[in-house]
Amino acid sequence: MRWGLAACIIFLFFSIGCDKAKSILPEKPSKVRKRNTGALIPIDFKDAIYQDVAMFAKDTITDDGWRIKYLVKDDSTRYTNIYIQWKKGNINRVTNCGNVLEMRRYFIPGFVKDNQDYLFFEYGCSTDCRAVLILPKNDKDTVEAFNFVLDYKVSDNQIVCIDEESFSSDTLSINATDLKKHITKSTLFKNRCSMTMGSSCIDTIIFKHNRILVEGKLTDRYGNDVKEVRSIKF
Repeated sequence: MRWGLAACIIFLFFSIGCDKAKSILPEKPSKVRKRNTGALIPIDFKDAIYQDVAMFAKDTITDDGWRIKYLVKDDSTRYTNIYIQWKKGNINRVTNCGNVLEMRRYFIPGFVKDNQDYLFFEYGCSTDCRAVLILPKNDKDTVEAFNFVLDYKVSDNQIVCIDEESFSSDTLSINATDLKKHITKSTLFKNRCSMTMGSSCIDTIIFKHNRILVEGKLTDRYGNDVKEVRSIKF
């Protein structure tokens, strides 16, 4: 799928694998059921192993009628993986967030916003790392996850992130994606970021429909603080 950045800085980065949607339906309730059936089932929040999970994995019904449910699979992964199901009418999809239950609870994607095309979830991807999971309100488009998110605008279906390649150099590169157009474009700042996290060097992000302006507080080759503005046009 589709934050200076000194080489000596090591980021503890966990990648949450929310897979492409699969046609897996939850098991229907039954008074008696077999164990390890491989079916998707509701999370038993009375189970001590799921302590505090209910604070993050909240089932939701959106204003336009999309039902969002958090499930686990009735097999050996029931204490490691969470599945997110979203459905409305004839559309019923599921994505797997692998190994998320082995991490801190804020790594569980939580629903925050939506528009007519997508459901937006936020979660943590490492210390000081913000991630966004995008679930399409159709049965064709793929699930997308973005790490090191700087900002996004729901009404424009656009999201801005730090390019992970910036972590291995002293340059700062920004990626911007237009979800509807299925386009990702990048821009590279000429000056360097002297902060540990590249996000600390980004001052302002302005969304202008087909253009995004990103303003940074950077350092030139003489050690002077400078402002630099980069533009990404779709």
